[in-house]
Amino acid sequence: MATNIGVEGRELYRKNKRANAILKSIELFNKHFNGNSPPLSKSEFDEKWSLVFADLSTICDSNRIFRACFNNIVKHVRSLNWEYEVPTCLVTHKVSPPLRNEEWTQYAWAIDTYHSQWFKSLGNDNKLQSAEQLYQAVLLSFICHSGHCALEVVKAFNLFIKAEENITNIVAGQVFITLDIDSKKYHSNIYIDDEPVTRQHVYLSELTYALLNKWIKIDKSGWAHPSISAQVYKKICPGNLKIKYNLPQSLSAFCKSAIFVTERITKTPLNQALLEVSLGRIKSYSIPKENLARLDHPQVNNLICTKFYSQKQSVQTAGTASTRRKVGATKLFCQKLKQILKISNKSLAKNQLLSLLELDLNLGEFILISWMIFKLKKADKGCCTGSVSDYSSKISRSWLTLTSMDNFFEMDIADIEDLYLEEINLKKTLKSQSSFCERLMDIHLFAVRNQFLPPIEDASLLGLSAQQHIRAGFVDEPLFHALLTHCHQLTDLSEQDRVALQVIFIISYRCGLRLTECRKLLQNNIEPSSTGWIDVRSNRFSKNKTSNSLRKVPLYKLLLPEELELVKCHIQNSRMINSSGSCLLLTFDSNTKQMISSFCISTFVSKTLRELSGCDHFVFHHLRHSCFSRLQMMLELQMVTPCLTNIVPYTQEQSQEIIELICTKNIKNKYEAIATFAGHATPEITFNNYFHFSDLIMGVRCSQLMIPLTSQQAQIIGLGPRRSCQARLQEDKQLLAEHFNRYLISKYKPIELSTNVVAQTGSVTNTKPVSEVLSIALCYLVLDKIQQGYEIDSTAYAHGVKLSTVYQWCTNAEKIRNDFLTLTKKSSRLLSTERHGRLLPGPLKRIAEKAEFAIVARKLSEHFKTNKELLFSLLDYVLHHHCVNQSGISFSSPKKLMWFIECISAVIPKTRWRAITYRIEGRSVHSEWEKAINGLKVKTSVISSDKGRTGKGTVRLEYISTTEDELIEGNGLSKYSSHLLVYWAHMLSIMTYHKNLECLHQ
Repeated sequence: MATNIGVEGRELYRKNKRANAILKSIELFNKHFNGNSPPLSKSEFDEKWSLVFADLSTICDSNRIFRACFNNIVKHVRSLNWEYEVPTCLVTHKVSPPLRNEEWTQYAWAIDTYHSQWFKSLGNDNKLQSAEQLYQAVLLSFICHSGHCALEVVKAFNLFIKAEENITNIVAGQVFITLDIDSKKYHSNIYIDDEPVTRQHVYLSELTYALLNKWIKIDKSGWAHPSISAQVYKKICPGNLKIKYNLPQSLSAFCKSAIFVTERITKTPLNQALLEVSLGRIKSYSIPKENLARLDHPQVNNLICTKFYSQKQSVQTAGTASTRRKVGATKLFCQKLKQILKISNKSLAKNQLLSLLELDLNLGEFILISWMIFKLKKADKGCCTGSVSDYSSKISRSWLTLTSMDNFFEMDIADIEDLYLEEINLKKTLKSQSSFCERLMDIHLFAVRNQFLPPIEDASLLGLSAQQHIRAGFVDEPLFHALLTHCHQLTDLSEQDRVALQVIFIISYRCGLRLTECRKLLQNNIEPSSTGWIDVRSNRFSKNKTSNSLRKVPLYKLLLPEELELVKCHIQNSRMINSSGSCLLLTFDSNTKQMISSFCISTFVSKTLRELSGCDHFVFHHLRHSCFSRLQMMLELQMVTPCLTNIVPYTQEQSQEIIELICTKNIKNKYEAIATFAGHATPEITFNNYFHFSDLIMGVRCSQLMIPLTSQQAQIIGLGPRRSCQARLQEDKQLLAEHFNRYLISKYKPIELSTNVVAQTGSVTNTKPVSEVLSIALCYLVLDKIQQGYEIDSTAYAHGVKLSTVYQWCTNAEKIRNDFLTLTKKSSRLLSTERHGRLLPGPLKRIAEKAEFAIVARKLSEHFKTNKELLFSLLDYVLHHHCVNQSGISFSSPKKLMWFIECISAVIPKTRWRAITYRIEGRSVHSEWEKAINGLKVKTSVISSDKGRTGKGTVRLEYISTTEDELIEGNGLSKYSSHLLVYWAHMLSIMTYHKNLECLHQ
């Protein structure tokens, strides 16, 4: 008897068929490529690949299986780490059927004739006196005059005018209404009470706006408002008119052909892309209202925060592998959580969960508990404990397993997406995968909103959600300049790092690069030319998202003058620090071998943009969104209009030059060129995700209708009074709808959008960096070159450091070195023999050590900012109590050790220290030593003897290396320490001026 029948049986059959085809595809690949050995040349690879591609179609009987096999082979090739790129792009989507076929043309001319006859009849005195006539006029004008021909939009408009209150808004001189579209064909673009909603702004022409206001005032008693499409169409085109004019038989077909009327009556011809958007065949999503309001009100809030690294980020980076919760503790945590969720009383369960937050939780557990509390007390839609318990059974263990991984909260979003996909694929059935995916996305979104995780850029990668959420948003020019200006106020970054941060923002905002693409840019990826083409390619730091991401983007031509100067200055300094073209271009602390944390950047940008603008939807990716929305405005609205003021900063000539550079001078296929510029396979992807002003562009175009009006028509429609119509006729010899724009706005007063900005900032400061850039990394670089024999003058000029500053660094370094030699005579303790003639301490060699040093140095500088004397005392002790033969700092007094740990415990926890004891047992101060080393890792080196002299003993304090476990494994070592703190004290003392050094050595 069959165990799987019906739907389950067919699903199992399809899965097995697909799995067998994938296995055969790998066998086919190995057949042509002789296993995993790479071809000798690129031409040989291309030849064999074409054979694989040709033979692949023989084992696949559908596009779905072919696509799966193809993607699996590509993934296999990339896993082999060959130097050859796969030269073939797979395109399996169907071409959309043409719009202008014979049937469409017949209906289009029929509707055009019907519209002309109907519009002429509006000159009769008896027209638009009843709700029936006015409803027909409003719907026809909405479709033909405002250009909204998508069936779902017409349905939403029908519900809108049925409501008691019809609210209209105005922005950039254009009147619009907001419609909620309930259709699975559309993605969501806004969250309301944490629920995804599709909300579109629909701009109205003057004719539609006048008729809509007349509809609001008319008496509708006895009027039966249509509810379904067939009833709506019957009101617009009664049955006798359908036959008379040979009109379509459905509302959908009518809207599809009615766009022809809009196309004929607009002053500027509509291109095919805008027609497809108006018809709903291509989707383009509006930005939120509060974001749209910034086009008219671009003010920003004042910011108090002056730190790049937030407190929450510090919590995350502190969670190293050695301090994470163990598996046993996680099991105990899950048991407690399970007991709490058995409580039926929601209030009691919520209090119990709140008490859990007081325990020593890691970040993953903290997010999980906070998410459950949020679910229980969610406004009006709070879950019961049974539902939360069900959620917990599906997600808790997987979530805790993922978040317990080292550096999970510092991973790139692409790595997080890969982890999520692996976890989803562990579920056996499609139903369990879908359910798990929903909960995983729910908790991830909660973590994003609380700035613990970066947002997932492409939710469709998960492949389980039917409705994707589009992060529609636009960063206007004043807001972007405020973001750049705020970088100057960051006190926990050096000036050099602030400039690198600004360059990342500029490249993403002007050129549309993804954050990962900006972070992985190498010096040789910028072409040394007047255009400055960026070569977006995969490298050892990161792979491109897709094969379409391999592209070239012009940099210099897209920048404003002050931005161009800033970027060129940074590129020059970066090449001076390290002339190797294979080094990273944008780094912190001159560490050209490590990318900047994507989490830190995205969190900072999201938090800053939200605080500046008062809008709570902004993320880093909106800088990329803004680039392409701006390009669309430049392409479609080349004339200078009010709505372009805060969107496009270029002159009309500059805009034309940029469009020709990106799209070439060919008037065709310009949207394909922008899609290539964005790294997309088709323009439809760019429309769906990145073009957010298609609605505004259509609004501007449809406000310029070339329909001549009579005075009587204008009065019946409600455009203006008789005197105004007659005066306009005498002046212009014709009446057009756009002539009445100011009158309609002044009479009906649409609501002007407002922002949440509380206080306005002053003028935007210049983004040009200051001449002197000081940091420990730069100090080490400059003095190291001077040690090698470079001239002081040329070195100071090359790195933008004042000559007096470099001379002072040299003086301080020599003074510290001579002081070491004077104190130690044979220099066996403080300075090794090989460093007698050098100015600097030994460098930090490992990447992990350099990264940790950047964090520790930043925190130490913040901690001792207000207590300089304590800092100098600490530097003095570290410098004069270390030894070149042994790592660490020596202490001969328990009180001194307790003082040292107390000074630095706020920055470096006790878990990072190891105490090496020497003869502290049996002494008179043994109890004091025990108290001093309490909480530290202790290792006994020498045990005290009962015989001999009595003494106090000593303790050597070592800083445990972050990579200790990796370094001691297989090397026969028992421990591994870092001289990070001694390096910091030595370099900071060199950078401290002579007055402070005198204070230091007193």
